[in-house]
Amino acid sequence: MLPTTFLVFNLKEMHRQILLQQTVWASSSITFRITTPPMKCPSFLFAIKGLRTLEPDLVRNTIREMWNNEITQRFIIDGIQTMDENLRDGATQVIQSFLDSVLVTKLDTRDKGSTIKPTFNIYANGDIIDDVKSWVNIRAHLVNCNYHSTMLGQGKTDIIPFCCGLCHGVDHPRGMCPFPDLDGWKGPKKRIANLPHRPNPLNQWYPNRPTTPTFLLS
Repeated sequence: MLPTTFLVFNLKEMHRQILLQQTVWASSSITFRITTPPMKCPSFLFAIKGLRTLEPDLVRNTIREMWNNEITQRFIIDGIQTMDENLRDGATQVIQSFLDSVLVTKLDTRDKGSTIKPTFNIYANGDIIDDVKSWVNIRAHLVNCNYHSTMLGQGKTDIIPFCCGLCHGVDHPRGMCPFPDLDGWKGPKKRIANLPHRPNPLNQWYPNRPTTPTFLLS
């Protein structure tokens, strides 16, 4: 049976050092072991909003075109030239594999009046890139690309589109958090909106108006 684990973040440096120096805290009923997990580059890059489509595949095709254009390829070449010579040989293949791993997911977010206005989250395999600084530089370039096409319109990018009140993730709103559906989740539950029934104000002026569409043919 695996032990219960949890993540502590946003600690001050002093508190982090105290925990790491202690390593193991134990009593007759419970034992805590403190460890620093190996940090990997995130897979979530940014979100794109404002595109005129509901199809993630169309968005992915547009993104791949932007990431394979001359501007991005020149950015990659220039960045590799700044690396140590012994690291340059495999860097091109690693970065291209990172770009090729792009994954697009659609969130069924809505605008005012419950109008469908989807958000598209953009992911790429962060495990491929070991250097955090390189990942940050690549993400900064990609998020500033112009995601535009005649079919989809102009997209607007956002690095931190949301802040989930349950898991504190930045790639989804609270109402779409997947964690409460997992077995063993000990955190807050999803709140289901309980909207009161509001009478239609038109009824007091037109009490006998039809509730189904009426077509007058002449």
